[in-house]
Amino acid sequence: MKDLKENKKNRFFLKGIAFILPVFLTCWILYSIMIFMSNLVPSWIVLSLISLIDIQSESAENIVTTILGFILTLLLIQLSGMVFSVIGKKFFDKIEDRFLFKIPIFSTIYKTIKQIVDTVSNPDKNSFKKVVMVEFPRKGVWTIGFVTGESVDKNNNEYYHIIVPTTPNPTSAYLLFVLKDDVKGTDLTIDEGIKTIISGGVLSSKKNYI
Repeated sequence: MKDLKENKKNRFFLKGIAFILPVFLTCWILYSIMIFMSNLVPSWIVLSLISLIDIQSESAENIVTTILGFILTLLLIQLSGMVFSVIGKKFFDKIEDRFLFKIPIFSTIYKTIKQIVDTVSNPDKNSFKKVVMVEFPRKGVWTIGFVTGESVDKNNNEYYHIIVPTTPNPTSAYLLFVLKDDVKGTDLTIDEGIKTIISGGVLSSKKNYI
């Protein structure tokens, strides 16, 4: 009974981390951008606004600077989206290949964050047809995979093309060609499958479909 209670506490703790961590990281990144943008605001603009609005407070300069930083952060995000839409993805891909991907250390972090964001935020997910269970890396061991296509061999045996992402960081994956008869289907949605991979199985369906 004691072990059962401990396991339940551990599950709650892990679920708490899985919920809080993305929220915390998002808030921390936005806060860091806001502080950076606040430091770009010239002091004479801040002082001019204080005198114009006539704020009587010792922390008036900090308040105005923070507000301006927040506004500039929103404008930066909106402007980035507009620029990306205008110049197109191909142009931005060239910048990544020729500059961003060539910076040591930065490129590794950038690629990791970019691939996670692309995986989670892609609204179409047209590359993934359905979620299945497949025996990998050996018989008797099952993992979640995403069907991306189908093909037949010279004997007309039907195969699934299955992507098996690494967990909890799906920045790399294995491409498997598996006979349809060796694959078990699931009722999981693409979103549920991705959530299971990224959370390392913490946020998974109670039914494993094995």
